[in-house]
Amino acid sequence: ENAVEGWKNNGGRGGGDGGGEDGDDDGDAKSEHSDEEMHELYDDIYSMLFLSYLASSSALYAFLTFALKMMFFSFLIIDLLHGNDPSNFFGAPAGISTMVRVAQFCMLPVAVAMQEDLIGSIFLFNVHYDESVQRDCPAATRFKWQMSSAMRMFDGLYSLFVNFCLLLTSNAVLGLFLNFAALAFLQTVDNVAYELAIQGYLSENIEMTAKLVSEITLPKWGRGIWGILDTVSFVLIFVVITIIWVIVTVKQIRGDFLCQTLSASFGQDLIVDTGITAQENVFSGLYEKAGTLTIGLRAIYQLRRGSDGNPRGYFAYCQRHSYWTYTVTSKQNALDLTADDICAYDLRSSPVPDSFDITDVGPSEWYYRSGGIDNPARDFNLWCSACESDDNCNGGKGTCETHVCICNEGYYGDTCEYGPSSRSGTSRIG
Repeated sequence: ENAVEGWKNNGGRGGGDGGGEDGDDDGDAKSEHSDEEMHELYDDIYSMLFLSYLASSSALYAFLTFALKMMFFSFLIIDLLHGNDPSNFFGAPAGISTMVRVAQFCMLPVAVAMQEDLIGSIFLFNVHYDESVQRDCPAATRFKWQMSSAMRMFDGLYSLFVNFCLLLTSNAVLGLFLNFAALAFLQTVDNVAYELAIQGYLSENIEMTAKLVSEITLPKWGRGIWGILDTVSFVLIFVVITIIWVIVTVKQIRGDFLCQTLSASFGQDLIVDTGITAQENVFSGLYEKAGTLTIGLRAIYQLRRGSDGNPRGYFAYCQRHSYWTYTVTSKQNALDLTADDICAYDLRSSPVPDSFDITDVGPSEWYYRSGGIDNPARDFNLWCSACESDDNCNGGKGTCETHVCICNEGYYGDTCEYGPSSRSGTSRIG
C-alpha cells in the first residue's frame, strides 16, 4: 500500500500540516494546467484500481467487485439466450402489441443513458493520462489507467447488452419497466462497493485509496477530435442498438419468429355442411402462413393443398373477441378475408388477448361450433410442422422448401412419412 502511504505522508492533495515541500510540489503540479482543463476521477472502484498497486488489497477489492458484477450479468445473459433458435438470437417474442413496441422505442435512449459506467467511459475520451499524477500517487501508471478505463467500458457495454436483451424480450409495458428497474439495481453494485470502502467498513488502506480518488485530477484534451469523440460515441452506440431493434421489429411484424407451417387434425370436431364426405380428412393437413398478411396484427394460416373450388380453411385471429378461430369459407385467397369472415368461426380458442402465436394455445382450449353452441373440442390437435432441413423430411425422402416438406415420388404425409416403406419413420416435427 505504498501509494496510499505516500499520499498520507504528503498530507493529502492540499499538503496539510505535514505537507512541507511536498505540498509546494503539489501546487506546482496543479499550476501546469488550469482548472478548466482538469477533470476529477470518477468515484468508483475502477478509479481505486488505477491508484492502487496490483498486489494491494485495494486492487484485489476492485477486481472482486468487478467479477461479482460480471457474474450477475452473465447469469442473466445465460438465462435469456440459452436455447434460443439461431434465427431468433435474442429470444424475442413472436409478436407484441403496438403499445409495447412504442414503449420499447422510447426506452432505447434511456437504456443508453442509464449506463453510468458506459457514460463515464465515453466522457473519459476527453481526458488523457499525465505522468505528473505519479508525484501524488506512484502506483497510478499509464497501464493501469488504460486497464481500469477498459474495465469500466466493458462493464458499461455488458450492462447495456443485458438491458437491451431484456428490452427485446419484453411483451408487456409493465414487465419492460420492471426489468429496467431491477437491472438498475445490479448496475449500482460497484457504487455500493465504493461507498463501503470510503465509509471505512473495510481495511484502512482500502478506505484511504477510496478517499484518494476524490483528490486526483487529470487533464482534458483540447478541442480537436478527442473533444467530440464522446458525443460521436454516444450517438453511434444509440444508432447501433436502434438498427438492431428495427431489424428485430421488422422480423416480428413479418412473422419470421412464428411457426411457418402448421399441421391440424380435426377428427369429428369440424362440422361443416359442404357436401364432402369424410370432411375431417379434407381439412386436416398442412396450413402454411399466408406470407406477411395479418388480421388483428396476427398471422393467417391457410390450407396448403388446392381445393379445386371447394371451401378452404383458415386459421386467424378474431380481434373483436380476442380468440383464435378456424373458418371454412368459399374464399380461396387470404387477401379476400375480412374480420367478419374470421369471427364467423367453425372452431375457436379460449380468449387470449395477449397471444400472437397460435401454437401457444393448447388442444384443451379449443371449442367447436355445433347448432349455435360452442362445445369443448374432443379430437382437435394443432402443432408446428415446419421443417428446417431435408433430414426433417423422413431422413431425406423429400426436400424442405420454405419450411414445407416436398415429398419425393411415392412418398406423402406432413414429413413424407408414408410411402413404399412407411416403417422408415413416422415422427412429426413440432
